[in-house]
Amino acid sequence: MRVIFDKIKINRITFESSSELVQVECVVFQGNAIINSTLQLNHSDLNRLINRMNQLELNIDFSECFNVVSLPEGQDLYTLNIEEYAEEAELIDLYFDHPIIQKIA
Repeated sequence: MRVIFDKIKINRITFESSSELVQVECVVFQGNAIINSTLQLNHSDLNRLINRMNQLELNIDFSECFNVVSLPEGQDLYTLNIEEYAEEAELIDLYFDHPIIQKIA
């Protein structure tokens, strides 16, 4: 199943070290609609997202830019605020190979 978006502006990426899901806060542009959303996707699709962002030459070193907070349960919380590193992170014709969950803000 392929999930396709016309355009997405990425704002923030967050995930816990023990979780299979990644939270991506973004604005989805689909047709004439502009939708503030949080997408839940797996790490494989996160890699696809990061690869597409690298193609934009945003100069974000993804191995260095995540803020890491250690949680009491021994897990880590990773957060990347894209706006700190790039004014615009807009991806066109982005697709995901796995089912995702879209929460509309």
